[in-house]
Amino acid sequence: MRCVLAVALVAAVACGTAWAGDNPDIRIYLDVDPPNYVHRIDPDVNDMFDVYICLDTFGEGAGTRGVGVLFDRTFGGIKTGQTNLLGGLDMGDVEVDGWSCVAGADCVYPDENGIVTVGYVSYLYTGAPGGIAILEHPVSGTEVLDCNDIEDHFIVIGNLGVNADPPEAPVEARSWGSIKALYR
Repeated sequence: MRCVLAVALVAAVACGTAWAGDNPDIRIYLDVDPPNYVHRIDPDVNDMFDVYICLDTFGEGAGTRGVGVLFDRTFGGIKTGQTNLLGGLDMGDVEVDGWSCVAGADCVYPDENGIVTVGYVSYLYTGAPGGIAILEHPVSGTEVLDCNDIEDHFIVIGNLGVNADPPEAPVEARSWGSIKALYR
């Protein structure tokens, strides 16, 4: 009997883990022309442009209630604003203490291209090439709150280059759960 109980407990834990959050495949990237995955812009001095924060690969029927990010900007420019497109509250500064974009009570689902555009940051280019890299939010890390209030995590697939190649996205370590998910 103990053997049967042990097998059932192991199976229950394995199934619960398979359906819990922690989706390793939610991807985040910067785009200047969503949904086209444009990770470079070549503005002239004094040009204004917007940098969109996008999420994709949620899985069927999934969406988000919010995410937080921090930018590491190396190009010469002035941030002129940041706009949350999820329809709820936003807190913090994307370049200082991290920016949290929240959808509120309603969930935001991907568009017909499978993308949720979280928000955008507006810049005035002042002349020195560089880029923007997405970093973990100082408080929430890489958390993406999904529609079922389960904590998933993002991986960075595309930073932005400004009159330069984009900074490399970090190579993410794969967990055992994400490797098993490849074979489901």
